[in-house]
Amino acid sequence: MKRTKLLTICLIAGFTCILAKAQKPSLTFSENGAFRIAQIADPHYSAGKEQRLKIIAEMLETEKPDLVVYTGDFVNSNEVKDLDALFDLCIQRKIPWAFTLGNHDDEHAFTREKLAQYLVEKPYCIGEIGPDIGGYGNYIVEIRKQNEEKPSFLLYCMDNAYQPAGFEAKGWVTYEQIGWYRARSAEYTVQNGNKPLPAIAFFHIPLDEYTWVSSHPKESKMLGDKGEQECLGVLNSGLFQAFWECKDVFAVFCGHDHLNDYLGIYHGIALAYGRSSCQIEVIGSRIIELYSNGKPRLKTWLRLANGRKINETSLP
Repeated sequence: MKRTKLLTICLIAGFTCILAKAQKPSLTFSENGAFRIAQIADPHYSAGKEQRLKIIAEMLETEKPDLVVYTGDFVNSNEVKDLDALFDLCIQRKIPWAFTLGNHDDEHAFTREKLAQYLVEKPYCIGEIGPDIGGYGNYIVEIRKQNEEKPSFLLYCMDNAYQPAGFEAKGWVTYEQIGWYRARSAEYTVQNGNKPLPAIAFFHIPLDEYTWVSSHPKESKMLGDKGEQECLGVLNSGLFQAFWECKDVFAVFCGHDHLNDYLGIYHGIALAYGRSSCQIEVIGSRIIELYSNGKPRLKTWLRLANGRKINETSLP
């Protein structure tokens, strides 16, 4: 009897696990070869700030993204209901969403680990906790062409805003994370006939190389505004160099600095901010549209709370 009961529990648990994986939305390009992403940067939501949710909701209705990526600093609150209200914007519209954690996300109701565990269980979330290589939420999102099994585009999501034990400062990428990226990039390259699989990357804190973009606006073809000095991680451990050497990631998107929304090119890789969802004269979101037809490319622009669409550009 006990054996039968244990077998039943195991079967139920296994079925639940399979069902949970099956409910993870698969991402595909549209028939015309486009895939639209909305980046929501630094909402810092809490009760009384409902206008921020309204603005994000209006952006979702206008842009109708295929995926939303929240790039950290979600709430300024210990209330779980405030966290839920932010992600319900996607859940209610059945929009797949991903996340990267920010430097303030473990200062409230959740530890960093518990927050990641909470988010990955929510409906329409395609994010993952990821391997134990530094922080939580290091994972890869695959996008496929219609009727194809192999991915044709990748999103690397990484946690570069956590605080390792024994350190007082937050914000760098570990060698383990870089090694993980290099290894996975090499695997995808081999599977793609030894050609790097086109990719973009998301995380919270800007790389050190962003400062070259803003200090050389003509050479970097900088588009957008620098309203504050870049707040960088405490160590430059070489992630940009890894991107450049692997030759797959051709655009990087971050948040963190609320008054910066610029984009520029450094050694062939676009370094871009989102548009702050909490602290700027007119808050907004960055939209990124990927294209699977022809050479890998994307188009990006900012959608503001007043409805304006600004700073549209194509890459590369």
